[in-house]
Amino acid sequence: MSELRQNLVTKEWVIIAPERGEKPNALVEKVASRPVSNNEYDSGCPFCPGNEEKFALTEKQRTTDENENWVVKVIDNKYKVLDSFDACPLVPDAFEREGIYQKLKGCGSHEVVIETNKHNQSIIDL
Repeated sequence: MSELRQNLVTKEWVIIAPERGEKPNALVEKVASRPVSNNEYDSGCPFCPGNEEKFALTEKQRTTDENENWVVKVIDNKYKVLDSFDACPLVPDAFEREGIYQKLKGCGSHEVVIETNKHNQSIIDL
């Protein structure tokens, strides 16, 4: 279960999500094993147009061009750091105190913004 904790020095809030400890390693192995594609469409790419159903991506929002092709898309993150908004406390005094520390149960939204549908171009070309 994630939680928000306040940094005593800077007063900024940070997200602590211990259950995600193994996620980055799993991602590195998958990305390293996939060959880089120069093709405009890659059937193994979860972000290529048309692969949404194959990878069970939940689309939240999209921006389209004049041909109705998506240009920017927002999807739910499959490996969320935060729980849903339903888990958010409704009262302002929801902060927990543990000695001098202040924390809050992690809740909110965690989405991925895909800024282009052209994965085969470098950032300079975009």
